[in-house]
Amino acid sequence: MNMTPEPSRSPFGNAVNPSLEAAGATSCRARSRKALPTSPAPIFALALLWCAAAAAGEGTAEVEQAERARFAAMIARDVEALDRMVANDLYYCHSNAEVENKARFLETIRTQRLRYDAIDIREISVHLLAADIAMVSGLVRFKGNIAGQDLELDLRYLDSYALRDGRWQLLAWQSTRVPPAASPASRSPPKDTGVTR
Repeated sequence: MNMTPEPSRSPFGNAVNPSLEAAGATSCRARSRKALPTSPAPIFALALLWCAAAAAGEGTAEVEQAERARFAAMIARDVEALDRMVANDLYYCHSNAEVENKARFLETIRTQRLRYDAIDIREISVHLLAADIAMVSGLVRFKGNIAGQDLELDLRYLDSYALRDGRWQLLAWQSTRVPPAASPASRSPPKDTGVTR
């Protein structure tokens, strides 16, 4: 019976020179065992990342809910509710480039200078930029009346929300009319190619 110990083997199956091992050259397997974390810090960091991801998901849902509630209040001409939903420093740019501040926007709703009869959300995407700032992009179909003339418009829009006093408020709105003759493909946002322009 052979009493000679079998030589150590590297992860690749070849024998490790015993003299190198004695001099401190350890196998990858031995080094990886030593490299395992012994503190709870990595687990704590992963838990924080998970909590942040969960909070972001909750935040985007809250912003989308605020957006939908604001559209409903515009249709219902609920100026009191809109007063709480839009920021005092509101910048509201209509698709015809007319800009309104908060007071003018609420007056437009109150007097029905521009009446919103229906707002059909075709696309909506919420991006949380910080814990208290969000950007929303989307496509909507507006039906209403302006200066006695009925209108129906498809609008692509970009707006921003700020979390203030525990509620999300509209900070800015910018919309662009989608041409009626545009093909269905041109109505969809471009796919992200990773190229910055």
